[in-house]
Amino acid sequence: MSSAAVDETKAAAGTRTGGRSARAKASDPVTVHPMADMAWETAGKGGLYLKSVRREQEAGRFLGLVRIEEGVRTGLHQHQDVATSYVLQGALTDYAGTVVRGQAGINFRGDTHDAIAYENCVLASRMDGPTLYAADGATDHQLHAGARQAAFATLDRSRQPDLNVTVAEQRPLPTFVPGMLMRMVFDYAGTGHDRRMVCLQLQPGTVLPPYRAGGLVDWFVVAGDITVNDRQVLANSFVVQPAGSEMRAGSGHGCMLIAWAEGPVHWLDGADRADPYGFPPA
Repeated sequence: MSSAAVDETKAAAGTRTGGRSARAKASDPVTVHPMADMAWETAGKGGLYLKSVRREQEAGRFLGLVRIEEGVRTGLHQHQDVATSYVLQGALTDYAGTVVRGQAGINFRGDTHDAIAYENCVLASRMDGPTLYAADGATDHQLHAGARQAAFATLDRSRQPDLNVTVAEQRPLPTFVPGMLMRMVFDYAGTGHDRRMVCLQLQPGTVLPPYRAGGLVDWFVVAGDITVNDRQVLANSFVVQPAGSEMRAGSGHGCMLIAWAEGPVHWLDGADRADPYGFPPA
């Protein structure tokens, strides 16, 4: 694409001002969270750190970055709902194996394990429910939102405690948008949730048609740039789109992002297009 076309796309989607992302309009519920602007906070135990975008203790819901230093364990715990992470740095190991950079690690309800980082590890994580820690163990940290000591449910020995997906190896699916590819990472089958976790890749100059979110949508921008409702978002940033919020987005020079969606979108121009997150037609 020519530089003139890229500049035109950027102008249509919004531009960067003053070296920092443009402020959101007061009426815009979509929020942008650059992780470089946030300090790491201790999770209550040496070597465990968080940058929290959303943390609901009672419900156990979390969105943000997790950092685990070399040699540090999470402690034995059991997930009470789905937990998903995309590994940005390093690796994390439990008795079933190791999840590494570029992979998504997925835990289902009842998955029980103790993970250790043999190298410094950073995860972009989303949790949908609380976590139990062994009643006879030490729960001196809050790495998981809603963590508490309790007896575990019966363990399912027929199932591994993790589903690890190499994102780049998933088949790229062409979409209705020229220049955008979608990789399905996790369709939440068997979890009781109708949600999706996908990887979107936008080529330079790609514009996403405007839509209204049918459910909560979270993005983590892994690399590149994308303009969201007149604000430029760069790598290492989360974008939170509440249900019912309107989204206008486009990439000037290319973008890769991980998206979690809790419902299909409604196209504001009324066009009959496929859903960008892989939900079936209504």
